[in-house]
Formats: sequence, structure tokens, C-alpha cells
Amino acid sequence: MRIPTRHIPSATLLATLPWLCGAALALPTLKEPALQPLMAAVAAEFTQHMAKPVALAAPKESAPWPCTVPQADLDVFADTVDSDNSPRLKAEFLNDARSGGMPPIKLSYTNKVLTLVRARCEAGKLSGPLEFWMAYDMVNSSTMFTLRSQQLVRVRANARDGKPDGVVLITGSSRTLKTIYTDPEMAQATANEPEVQFSTLIFKAITDPGQDRTALVATSHTVIDSKPSVTTSTRFVRPDGLVVEDSYGLFGGPAHHLSRRHRRDGKLHGPEQTFGGMMGDTPLPPSTVCWQEGERILTLTCPSD
Repeated sequence: MRIPTRHIPSATLLATLPWLCGAALALPTLKEPALQPLMAAVAAEFTQHMAKPVALAAPKESAPWPCTVPQADLDVFADTVDSDNSPRLKAEFLNDARSGGMPPIKLSYTNKVLTLVRARCEAGKLSGPLEFWMAYDMVNSSTMFTLRSQQLVRVRANARDGKPDGVVLITGSSRTLKTIYTDPEMAQATANEPEVQFSTLIFKAITDPGQDRTALVATSHTVIDSKPSVTTSTRFVRPDGLVVEDSYGLFGGPAHHLSRRHRRDGKLHGPEQTFGGMMGDTPLPPSTVCWQEGERILTLTCPSD
């Protein structure tokens, strides 16, 4: 199976990261105040797991639900809202496709199995501490390919009037990955390739999950063919509505600031920066691409608002 590198770039780069073997893993130190408590929560979960790794497993039996809870409400807590049902995601996928000259991607979650640990309801709506597990298939699809993986997540949150109240913690795992190509020639060419041995643990903290994602920190520990990597992605919304997205890891260790980009109204807007690093012994230079309302422009003064 061949994995499209624009979706999982670490598949072709992990061999260049010897610093992961036996080295202490320092996660990013974030300056944005809205992200700091989320990074602290993620770092605590990550550190605890790395100190004593255990396989994630849902309880064998589910507790009874204290009231009827729509699946759509639970999808908001679990951050499993289909892109077609999320105006934000749908707009971002469509605009990114236009900016990159590629077919748009759809993200969907199917075959969901819920296991409740604890919940409380008031007036027929979730209220108070909430914890549940959800197993599901995550499907990224376009006119070119379908990428499918099986996921298991543990969700911990506090609810008020049926909605998340404060930070939502999500710990999850993925242990299968399958790509199906639409093009017959590509499908035939990759049919006999050996399956990639793939597993990921993700530690995520979100405020306003589902539709808005006002702030997000997600750290992933991925192993592909016995080669590990640790990456972190963050997102926050400035007071003026500009969305700032950062990525860390690869080319210099888990704390290395790899890139930053901005969005306005779902479109790339402002500088998209790659901060360089090292691929083995080879230095990678920094670079900047400028976007204005989703269009790439050539300028010496890139708008930042």
C-alpha cells in the first residue's frame, strides 16, 4: 500500500529522524495563552503514557445512559463531526483544494460503537462530568483515493445544557490504515505492495470542539514500519477572527516549530511559513508563501490581518 505523502508526510521521512531513538521527548512550549492550559493537559497525558505504555481498550460493558443523547451531540464532544455537517471543515477543505489545485477532501466517521463510563443529565440533557469511549472508522475521501483507518477514542469532558463546557480531553489510537485508489492503473500498481505497519496514539485537548475549535492542541506518537515520530498541531482563533495553525516536530525534534499558516473565513490568508530544520545531516532552509483570500500572491509585504 502506498500512502499519499501530502496526507501523512512522516511515511517517507521517519528514517531521517535518529534523534527519536532513546532520546527524551520534549514537547513544544507554546506562547499563546489560550493554548497553554491545553498543552499542559496534553503533555501530562503524553508523559504518563510514555512512562508506562498500555494499549487503549474500552470497558467491556457500557453503563446505562441516564437520558437519550443524540449521536450528533456526542460527535461534538468526540470531535467526530463529518465535514459535510461542519460548515467550517467543509469550507476549509473546499478552499484548500482550490488553493492547491486538487480535488476537495471529505472526512466522515462511520460504524460508531459507544461505551459509556459515566454521565449525568438534567432536564433531559447532558450536564456534569462525562466520559465515554467511541470506536469508529475514519474515512478521508476524494475523487482520487479513499483513506480509511479504524479509531478508538476515550472522551472526557464536562457538559452543560448538552454541550461541552470547558476543555475536552480526547485520547485515541489507530492501528489500521488502508488506501484505495480510484484510478485503475494506480490501484493495480499498488495492489501487491506490502501493508505498512502503522499505529498512532493521539492526545488532544480542545475548546469548542466539533464546529468551531476555538483552540486545539493535538500531539501524535506515530510508528510506521517500526520507525517512530512525535508531532504536535495547534490551532487558535485571534480576537479579530484570524485562525492561526502551527505544526511542530520532524526535522529537529518534537519541540521544533515546523510551520505556521493563517486562515480567514476558511481561506488561507497571510504568510504560510516553514521554519526549516535538519533532515539527517542536510539543512532545510526556511520558506514563506503568501496567501490573500485563498489565492497565492507574489509580494514582499504579505498581509497578516
